[in-house]
Amino acid sequence: MHHLIDADLASNNHGWQWAAGTGTDAAPYFRVFNPTLQQERYDPDGEYVARWVPEPVAPMLDHRVERDEALRRLASIR
Repeated sequence: MHHLIDADLASNNHGWQWAAGTGTDAAPYFRVFNPTLQQERYDPDGEYVARWVPEPVAPMLDHRVERDEALRRLASIR
């Protein structure tokens, strides 16, 4: 934060989370971003990922299974 001229904890953190698709916002609870689809859509050649993740990484989880689990948990608290 000390490198930002207009640093504001709430604004910057929320903005970065929104841009990354990981934060809380007014979208419906069922919006669960799929990082694989996001990469296919916005980084089809893998240049951005290769810059920050130099070694190939195997999928750590099955996104469909984890999405279903997240939705199940969210539904249980409604």
